[in-house]
Amino acid sequence: MKVGDMVKYAGDNICDCCNPGPGTVVQVLSGGAGRKNVSAEVVWSNINMKKWHVEPDLEVILSEENSSS
Repeated sequence: MKVGDMVKYAGDNICDCCNPGPGTVVQVLSGGAGRKNVSAEVVWSNINMKKWHVEPDLEVILSEENSSS
């Protein structure tokens, strides 16, 4: 998972009200003491929220490195 990737939420409820739809990764943390999983900060535009998630809760649906402009 990299900055710019489009992801969908695959974990338990992110929001009580709705499906957040696709989100965009804006920051990734993969190192540091005590870190068991990669963490990503994702902007969820459908619910106007920016939130941190661990990698197992996210599924990449469009990778920035694989998209062509």
